[in-house]
Amino acid sequence: MHRYTNSSLFLLVIFELVTAVSCARSFVSQPETKTSAEYIAMYKTDDWTIRRSSIQKLSKFNDPESIDALIAATEDSHSAVVIEALRALRRHKPAKALDRISELAEKSTHPNIRWHAIRTLGFYRDPTYALIFARGMNDEDWLIREESVKGLLKINDYSIRFISIPYILQALEDPSNNVRFATLKYLRIKDPRIYQKLSKILFDSKDHQQTLVEETLKAIKGYELDEETREKVIHYLTHQNKNIRLEAYNALLAHQKLVKHRKFFTRKKETTK
Repeated sequence: MHRYTNSSLFLLVIFELVTAVSCARSFVSQPETKTSAEYIAMYKTDDWTIRRSSIQKLSKFNDPESIDALIAATEDSHSAVVIEALRALRRHKPAKALDRISELAEKSTHPNIRWHAIRTLGFYRDPTYALIFARGMNDEDWLIREESVKGLLKINDYSIRFISIPYILQALEDPSNNVRFATLKYLRIKDPRIYQKLSKILFDSKDHQQTLVEETLKAIKGYELDEETREKVIHYLTHQNKNIRLEAYNALLAHQKLVKHRKFFTRKKETTK
């Protein structure tokens, strides 16, 4: 029987840790040697864990055969493999995958697959699929609603921005704080109806809803404030939360710049008459 003193046991443990770290570093540093064709062949197995691993490796490739294989993997019988394929497609954003991704975003009965499909679709920022996000905002699952409003607000298209205003107003009243926060965070549209809603949120928010106040102050920056809202924002300059104080200051500073800009052009018009 081997006996170890405390010191020798400690040295043995240190040696094993150093050896393990060295092996791990050696493993990580090994270059990728397999081709995309080999990973595509690796996918043809009954073991879903191997199929998922092959899709993870295949995600590094962007050739047509690899993309076709990733799209085909979205029809896998195991949800984890489908999700991995959606992650890979999110990385490359191939146009040929849009129809399949949108189909999963609308029709998949698996909540996690549908969430990942909506998230992946959001990376494309394609106005063609705005209606899918709009429909998703009425889902019972707040995670679906949150990802849907993100996808809708990421689309940089004037016509889509205009027709999305009712959905934005709806999302700002969502029962889930996460949906409301996501809406405020990704909100880039300026509209009088949105301004009125933001102003109302500031007046209705409670002292403990600090994140809501902070995000609303960020969103309202860039509007010319009415007198009551301006006084409310001024009130936040003395808030105990420094982030809220900073965002209140930024909102007021932006307001002052807009007022000066408006007055300058008003005087300019008057002098040219």
